[in-house]
Amino acid sequence: ELARSAKLYPLEYQLSEGNWKGELKTLNLKVISPLKGKRPSIFVSGVQLVHEFNLPEDKITVIRDFLGRSGLNAIHGGSDLLRKSVKNIGFARYAQPHVLGI
Repeated sequence: ELARSAKLYPLEYQLSEGNWKGELKTLNLKVISPLKGKRPSIFVSGVQLVHEFNLPEDKITVIRDFLGRSGLNAIHGGSDLLRKSVKNIGFARYAQPHVLGI
């Protein structure tokens, strides 16, 4: 675990699909204080997740705990395991069209 600091850690990444490769890019990561937020009680504050959150079961509690500390109280999407897990800590589940007819 890294302590909070002003240091930037470079991360190189490259997108690819089949034989195609995009250009190598760099972004900087910074270690910040742990995220903490108070959950609202009179309105919904949620997150919309999609298929990339079909995580292995052993990672579900890590994501659930992070979302719980974030000050959120609702979820849209995510895997069945994640949705059930956040329901156990009081999250509402909501649904809306992904494209909204546009």
